[in-house]
Amino acid sequence: MGKLIPIAAILAFVLTSCTYEVERPSSAIDCYMDFSDHPRDSIYQRIVDEYVVKGLPGLVVLIRTPEDGLWIGCAGYANIEDGVEMNPCHLHHSASVAKTYGAALALRLVEEGKLNLDAKISNCLPSRITDNLPNGKKVTVRQLLNHTSGIPEYNKDVFYMIDIFNDVTREFTREELLEYVYGKPALFEPGEGWEYANTNYLLLGLIMDSVTGDHVKAMQEFVIDPLDIENTYYYNNPCPPGVVNSYWDRYGNGKLENNSDWQLHFGTADVLPADGIIASALDYATFFEAVCRDSFLSSESFEAMTGFVGIPENPDARYGLGLTENRTEYGTWIGHSGSTLGSAGMVQYMPEKDITIVMYTNVGTFFSTPFAKMFYDDLREEILAAVFEGE
Repeated sequence: MGKLIPIAAILAFVLTSCTYEVERPSSAIDCYMDFSDHPRDSIYQRIVDEYVVKGLPGLVVLIRTPEDGLWIGCAGYANIEDGVEMNPCHLHHSASVAKTYGAALALRLVEEGKLNLDAKISNCLPSRITDNLPNGKKVTVRQLLNHTSGIPEYNKDVFYMIDIFNDVTREFTREELLEYVYGKPALFEPGEGWEYANTNYLLLGLIMDSVTGDHVKAMQEFVIDPLDIENTYYYNNPCPPGVVNSYWDRYGNGKLENNSDWQLHFGTADVLPADGIIASALDYATFFEAVCRDSFLSSESFEAMTGFVGIPENPDARYGLGLTENRTEYGTWIGHSGSTLGSAGMVQYMPEKDITIVMYTNVGTFFSTPFAKMFYDDLREEILAAVFEGE
């Protein structure tokens, strides 16, 4: 956390004087989904409306339970400047929720005999990479997936932030991003600790490219097409219409600024598969339900995915292969959350009761602002309390 303070200061300083524009897709999208006849519509919608009044620019919440079925509620704007109201069909930047998709693809490749979870990454990647990585000769593919590799996080490097904001048009390759951790000390020996790092999934993407030729195409073939999630896009350039505009609270004072150009350029394009999915709330739910109900992957793959390890700073959470387990007073959930400069999301599934919750907002929570607690803590708690009201 200590490094984020100077990085945030650098970010605010540079963006004060620099502008960068990419072609933004239209956020307008037709939508004919209506959940006003849902038995708990007024209860859930009141909460969604409340959090937009509190400051979130736009918000979508999906709840699916066996008793009441599907409900999707929205409030606020997908595009404030053009007055485009948020609706259930809008597409949202995944942030780190994409890691579950990356893990699912990796496990499908295991099932196809193309990948071995316990192979050393030095057997999968060229020596010009692994020779320079901390733990590069020791780490396995599985340890990338569950963040037990001991390889540091590239985006906590101050020089990385200086470089991207000194040249905002720069297109990074994943190998160039890895250079920010070359020669650094390992955080711990592989398998002897846990530290969340996007670097792990950058390496996973390179490994999956090496065994498929193009893991972006493989994601379509092995994950998106079989699940028939037509409103899901991976590394789609240009982005499809209907993608929400992104905003951030640069100074932590509640004043929102449109940072869609930055989100499109840096948040989705360069970090596959640590990020990179764009999807509707319903498609996020469909994907996670298929994975978490143990119906999409083989039983062996699902067992591997749910081989959870402890997270030292959070005794109520564990991490598997691209999947988080969280214990709450309402029960145990599996899913993933994510945050970027212009998006925040969370998908949760409770196996015991077959309940799914998806939440997305189009404001960044990567740096510490009041929106982070509002979304991940306060809103989540109110939604859970409403779902389990009366039990």
